[in-house]
Amino acid sequence: LYYLNQNQLKQLTTKLKQHAWHITHFSNVHITGNIVTDKNEMLMTTIPYAQGWHIKVDGHNVKPIKLLSLFTGINLKPGKHQISCTYWPPYFILGSIITLSALIGIVIFKKYHK
Repeated sequence: LYYLNQNQLKQLTTKLKQHAWHITHFSNVHITGNIVTDKNEMLMTTIPYAQGWHIKVDGHNVKPIKLLSLFTGINLKPGKHQISCTYWPPYFILGSIITLSALIGIVIFKKYHK
């Protein structure tokens, strides 16, 4: 049999809520929020780790950390922080440039071969 100590669970939950990430904006490709920490801490998100996530803490780029082979984490120093996470698919810009170049090439080809 298993027993869950409700008092310990409540204490741990209360402690975790004290340093929660308060989301101020959420969309499919962008998440912004604020957090206050009183010591060096790791913010563990439930955002799946992927190469396309770009994270800024207080306007400075930080490298996301892969946690538990699945989630995205961020190291934080003590203080109040604004965290911004933006997802750009890998090679999105390169793919867009190639596509745009191909479209321009087709237009030029059609114009001169009428």
